[in-house]
Amino acid sequence: MDFSESKNLILADATALRVRTALTENGIFKKEFISDSPSLESFVESLSEVCADFSAIDSYAICTGPGSVLGTRVASAAIATLAKINGASIFEFDALKIAAFAMLSRGENGDFSVLAPSRKGFANLINFSSGVIEDEREIEDEKLAQLCKPRKFLLNQKKSVSQNLSEIEKIEISLAETYEILKRRPSLAVLCDLPPDAKSLTKREYVKWKVQAPI
Repeated sequence: MDFSESKNLILADATALRVRTALTENGIFKKEFISDSPSLESFVESLSEVCADFSAIDSYAICTGPGSVLGTRVASAAIATLAKINGASIFEFDALKIAAFAMLSRGENGDFSVLAPSRKGFANLINFSSGVIEDEREIEDEKLAQLCKPRKFLLNQKKSVSQNLSEIEKIEISLAETYEILKRRPSLAVLCDLPPDAKSLTKREYVKWKVQAPI
């Protein structure tokens, strides 16, 4: 199944400070709900705010990172359960890639960088040039000047970040924007297994988490 075939769809992003859920019906964006409560307390309630009949949902699209470790796992568990019960498909999308194309849609031309907070002293980075992603990696935030474009943006995912990151312009991407980007670029939505394998950690930490997870 391709993302473009999704008609009745729920989108979810629990990677940032505010939990976002949204509903599309017959390929038309209907509504978005934003909760300021922690994901553990609010994610399931947020889903109920946008949908009353989950049996009508044929697909889910979930942000699997980078971002909140707890948020991605709470969202993954809830959506995997609903999708399994109702036989729906699940797609995953990357917060940084969506943000990069969102800034392009907002009129940012040429070269720019989009960052997201990572482990202490580090940040996740995408460098964007001439309409394409040219570089994606984790960097030490002390090396921002060396590795980032002069124009840069920071995903607003944490209340407090390092001094180096705090000086960067913060951005938030709505699920309405996300949906429009995914419709234009369906390859950014990847069909995934149950449950979605949330990758909100750095590669090094992710490998460590996968080893510890069965304990």
